[in-house]
Amino acid sequence: MRRIVVSSWLALGLLALAGAAAAQVTLRGSQSASSLPAASSATSGSMRTETPAIPAHNPNLEPKAMAGILAAQNEARARLGLTSLTWSGALAARADATVKAMGGACTQSAVYKAAKHGNVSVYWNSPLRRFGGGSKAQDISASFVVSEWSAGRGDYDLATAACRKSSICEQYARMVAPAAKAVGCAKVVCASQAQVWACHYDGPQATPAADPGLRRRIGD
Repeated sequence: MRRIVVSSWLALGLLALAGAAAAQVTLRGSQSASSLPAASSATSGSMRTETPAIPAHNPNLEPKAMAGILAAQNEARARLGLTSLTWSGALAARADATVKAMGGACTQSAVYKAAKHGNVSVYWNSPLRRFGGGSKAQDISASFVVSEWSAGRGDYDLATAACRKSSICEQYARMVAPAAKAVGCAKVVCASQAQVWACHYDGPQATPAADPGLRRRIGD
């Protein structure tokens, strides 16, 4: 009789232990199933909101490739007491089309002839010849290009805003035209390794030539 009672109690104890273990497994399973997707969703959401936005390019800011050309031209205008130019993305696009079109022939005469009747200052630079043959483009700065244009200021008449004779002065006259308010520039290196620079201006086109009899010159 005592053996039967002990066996019964032992059986009941084993059943109780088995039930508790099953309950723990079920509980852990339900927690994993409910918590993992929620954590994944929260992580995904935070990644989306923390991704930094890429700033849009402003076409009316001087690009890095032309750095310094706006400041150099405004310095030349400041010497004459003229207002500063602002950068124009639309004019820069025109300048880009200009240099690419001129880059076909890419000879000095062809470049200056093509720009003769446009409101654009251009500069052509020859390539460097290598000792062993071939050529490479010269490393020139935007400020150097503007200094080349400024070489024509001796033939420029401030009173008439026009040049006397010098073809070099035409580039300078467009750069310092009193009516100009904005500028856009571009450059291209040709297959020959010569390079072409161009700046388009807004406003009325500068008069390229004035009375040859004028003797007035402006100082620095």
